[in-house]
Amino acid sequence: MRKLLRCLALALGMVLVLTFAPTIARAASSTDTVSFEGTVDYARAEEQLKLMNAERAKVGASPLTMSSALQNTAVVRAAETALYFDHVRPNGEKWDTALQTPVSGWWGENIAAGNSTAQAVTDQWMNSEGHRKNMLKKEYRYVGIGCVTIGSTTYWCQNFAESVGGGTTSGGGSITRFFTVEVNRSLVPASYTSISSSSSSDTLFAGATFTLTMKMRNPKWTYANVSTRASGYIWTSSNPSVLTVDKNGKVTAQNRPGSSATITATSPGGYSWSKTFTIAPDISAAAVAPIPDQTYTGSAIKVHPVVTLNGRVLEEGEDYVIDYPFDKSDYTNAGTVTITLRGWGEVMGTKTVTYKILPRSLSGGSVSAVSEQRYTGKAIEPYVSVRLASGDSVPPSGYTVSYSNNVQPGTAKITVTGKGNYTGTLTTTFAIKGTTSSSGQHDTTDQGPTVPMHRLYNPYTGEHLYTESRDERDGLVAIGWTYEGVGWIAPKGSQTPVWRLYNPYVAGGDHHYTTSFKEYSDLGRLGWSKEGVGWYSDDAKGVPLYRQFNPYAQVGTHNYTTSAEERDMLVRLGWHDEGVGWYGVKK
Repeated sequence: MRKLLRCLALALGMVLVLTFAPTIARAASSTDTVSFEGTVDYARAEEQLKLMNAERAKVGASPLTMSSALQNTAVVRAAETALYFDHVRPNGEKWDTALQTPVSGWWGENIAAGNSTAQAVTDQWMNSEGHRKNMLKKEYRYVGIGCVTIGSTTYWCQNFAESVGGGTTSGGGSITRFFTVEVNRSLVPASYTSISSSSSSDTLFAGATFTLTMKMRNPKWTYANVSTRASGYIWTSSNPSVLTVDKNGKVTAQNRPGSSATITATSPGGYSWSKTFTIAPDISAAAVAPIPDQTYTGSAIKVHPVVTLNGRVLEEGEDYVIDYPFDKSDYTNAGTVTITLRGWGEVMGTKTVTYKILPRSLSGGSVSAVSEQRYTGKAIEPYVSVRLASGDSVPPSGYTVSYSNNVQPGTAKITVTGKGNYTGTLTTTFAIKGTTSSSGQHDTTDQGPTVPMHRLYNPYTGEHLYTESRDERDGLVAIGWTYEGVGWIAPKGSQTPVWRLYNPYVAGGDHHYTTSFKEYSDLGRLGWSKEGVGWYSDDAKGVPLYRQFNPYAQVGTHNYTTSAEERDMLVRLGWHDEGVGWYGVKK
C-alpha cells in the first residue's frame, strides 16, 4: 500500500472540509446494529462520473473507469455517512475496511451530502482543494460512485483506486434497498436516537392506530436524520390492556380512557428507548355541577357549566364544546333545555346535561289604565297592555285576560294571568257608568262630554290603531308606534257603541272595530279577543268615519278616516271603500 487519501465534504452551508480522521477502536460492549431504507441512484452516479472525467480531461488526466467492486463499497459508505458523516465508519473502523476487493497503489475517498444533482455535488467537490485533488489525481484509474437518498437527503461517496480487482460496471436507474449498519455507541450515542410517532399527540383516542419509528440524528451533521427500520427492534408495551404494539411498531389504543402505558423499543445491542402515551379521558365520566335555573329574557340563554374530570376542571372551548339545540327557541323559551358537552382537544366522548329556563314573573309589573266605560247592557272587555317592573312590554301571547263585574254599572275588575314565558297575576279596575231603563237597555238621554280619539300607526306591521286612552297611546309610542294625532272627537256615550277586537293569530297582531254586535260576536267565536267597547258613535251622525279595506294585507287591513281625500287616495291605490264605519261629534 503506497498511500491513502481521504477527504470529507460537508453540505451544511456548502462548506467542504479536508480531514484525516484517526481510526477509533471499536468497543465490543458498545456495538449495536440498525437497519434503514435508502434509494440507490445509478444513473446520477454515471452522470457524476462523466462530469468528473470532463474535469480530468481539462488537466490531461485519463478518464476513470467505474469499478463494480468500488461502486458497491461507495454505496455502502454513502449510506453509512447518513449515520456518521466522517471517513470513519459508524462502527469506529477506518473507511477502507468497507472495501470489498483488494486495492493497491493510491486509493482515497470523497464524501458529500445535501446536493441532489450530479452537477451540484461535482461543483461542491471541485470548489474544495482536497476533494478536487482526489478527483483529478492522475494516478487513479478506477472509481466507485455511490448516490443514496435517505429520507429527503442525498448522500454521495467516491472511492478511488490505482489498481483494483473485480470487473467494471455502467448502468442506470435506481433501486430501493435496506442497509444494515453496525454502530459504535461511543461514536453514535444512544442519546441521538429517539422514538418518533406518526400520531400528532401523546394523548390518544380509543381505537387509534399509529406507527412508531426510531430516528437517529447524525452526530457529525445534526441536520441529518435517519428513520431506522422498526422491525429491527423489539417492541413492548408496559400495559397491553391500554396499548398494544406489534413487531413493526404499530400501536393500537384500547378503550381505557384516562389510562397510560409506555412503549419501549430495544435494539439488538440492548439499548432501549421509551415513550409514554395516554388514552384521552372521556367526558362521559365527568361530573357536571348542577346548572342554576335561568329566567326567561326573550333571548337565547347559554350556560357555562362547571365540568370536572379526574379531579381537573375542564375548560370550555379547550377541553369541550357545547352543542345547543338546532332550534334557537328551544333554549330561549321557558322549559327544560338539553345540551351536549362534546369532548375537544385531548378529551373524547359526549355527555348530555339539562337546565331550566323559568317563566318571568309579572310581579311588580303594571296593567295599562282603562278609561271610564259606559253601561251597554253587555259584558265590557276593554283592551289592556302589560309591562314588567323593568318597563319591558309583555306580548299578548304572554298572558290571558279575564274580566269580572263588567256588565252592570260600578267597578269592574281585570285579571291578567301570565302564561308560557310569564307567570303570576296582575289586576286593575275600571268604572262602568250609566243607568238602565225598565227594558234593560242603556239609557243615553244625555250623551255627556266628548273625548278625543287618538290615532297611531305601527311602522313595523302597517296597522292603524285608535284609542281614547292616553296611557295606551303613550305606551305604544314608547315601543315605536307613530302618533298621528287626534283622528276625531267621540261622544262619551251613545246608543251606538263601537266594539273593539284583537286578532292574535297574525304576525304582529291586528285590531278591528265595528258597530255590529253580531260581527263582534262572530269574530269572537272565531278566536278573536273581544276587548269590549272602545268608544261610541255619535247618534246625531255629526262627522262620518270612512272605512276602507286593503285586500292585499293581513295586518292593518282596515283604515278609518274623517278625510274624504284620504279615502279617495286609498281607493285609487286599490283599497275597497266600505262606506261609513261610525260617526264622530262635530266640533
